Amino acid sequence: NECRALLTLLKEQQQKQQPQQPPCWLSFSCKDGETLHDGSLLVDVLDDISRGDPEGRLVHGIGVNCCSCIYIVSLVSIIVKHMISTGQKRTVIFYPNS
Repeated sequence: NECRALLTLLKEQQQKQQPQQPPCWLSFSCKDGETLHDGSLLVDVLDDISRGDPEGRLVHGIGVNCCSCIYIVSLVSIIVKHMISTGQKRTVIFYPNS
């Protein structure tokens, strides 16, 4: 999936260029309160990020964007619950449609 491809790219960039690369946020476009537009579940993408970057050195923030305002509470709750269950702390971003 796209998330895993981005994590791979971030790891390659970190190894090639600099150990201290700028902070990176990943934000996902969602079609409802739990699903990305490509059909992936948000929680599955969060699991991919947790496995690919367990210490939070590559991805500093996770969020949702381009979605209806009615889904923000559900989506942010999924992100926060995932962080609590994994013990990982990242910035939470949300940018719904107006």
